[in-house]
Amino acid sequence: MGAGSSHPSWAPDSLPKKIRKLPDEYLELRHPNGSVVHVVGVRAFEAAGPDIVRKVIRAATPDSVLLQLCDERVPPVWELIERGTKRADGSLRDPLPANPFDWNTASSDARLRSFQWWFGGGLDLEGLAALNGTCLGAAQASAAHEAARLQASTHLIDRQVSSTLHRVYCRAWREYAFFSGSSCADELADALSVVLAPVDADNLDPRRGAIDTVCRELASDDDGAPSATAAAAAFRAARETIGAERSEILAHKCHEALKTLGPGGVAVAVVGSEHVASIGRQFGKTDPKKIEELLAGPPVSDSLIAVAAPTIAVGAPLALGQRFLPPVPKRAMWLAWAVLPAVYEMYIVRQRYDTYRGVAAVQEALEGTV
Repeated sequence: MGAGSSHPSWAPDSLPKKIRKLPDEYLELRHPNGSVVHVVGVRAFEAAGPDIVRKVIRAATPDSVLLQLCDERVPPVWELIERGTKRADGSLRDPLPANPFDWNTASSDARLRSFQWWFGGGLDLEGLAALNGTCLGAAQASAAHEAARLQASTHLIDRQVSSTLHRVYCRAWREYAFFSGSSCADELADALSVVLAPVDADNLDPRRGAIDTVCRELASDDDGAPSATAAAAAFRAARETIGAERSEILAHKCHEALKTLGPGGVAVAVVGSEHVASIGRQFGKTDPKKIEELLAGPPVSDSLIAVAAPTIAVGAPLALGQRFLPPVPKRAMWLAWAVLPAVYEMYIVRQRYDTYRGVAAVQEALEGTV
């Protein structure tokens, strides 16, 4: 039931009675037992996100705060609470350390210890978030901090990120859609060249324009829209996996939280803005058995396809070469097969380090302008 629904006199008041201006992405959902969850949507690169979350939580004074996080993403958020600093407007920032390979530094920064952060798009998104004066996880960190201050319990309601990425990878191979479109790599390079070019602290508008473009692409409903980042390409490739499945899980977890709280309970759920409308549609309508399946890994058939496809792609030319090529080209093929993977890995590591230095440079320049 929505904010306009009738509810018992002993049920919690609607949030509009307690707060002057509601967030743009907001829903009030009520369980039949009279408990209420205030669903507030935040955007990944929105500097005002932490302030929006704080205002909603303080106005709602919840018993529980539901975070769109999983166990695997908790360490960076808790470290952000301890290490992050704030600008005058209350937005969080957490600049990258100058030397990511120092043991003491890496041991105190969960981002640097995460393979997914380095190679799964997190590093690039960290730089894009910096352009908007924030950092990844800022809204969730603010929500967790505010919950602790009010002595409200916190609950993680998202699927494990490794499971989501696994499903994305498998679905992408299954549909032959990952990084679809020949221009994607060029668009990614163009976007990063704008973001990571030498910093001119007096002219940051091109970078801010780049992040605005990325946000529009991520929010676009047009499947034919260009993908400006690796994250956007993955989003396009597995829209159903990334979007609909997670929204359904979040709706289920919100409903279950209210059932646990019981009559008169109050919860605040902090989720991505793209999930808010879908949570409202599916609240109280989810199938527990389906949710259990969605929380697990992808189907075995998808996993087999994802594992077999790269092997077949590499093995087929080798097998044909062994059968039809003369000895010298055959040896050259085996040598390339042995050497090229190592060369490619070295190139990727170097590219990731260069990207890291570029992101750190952007953050350093922005730090000097606030």
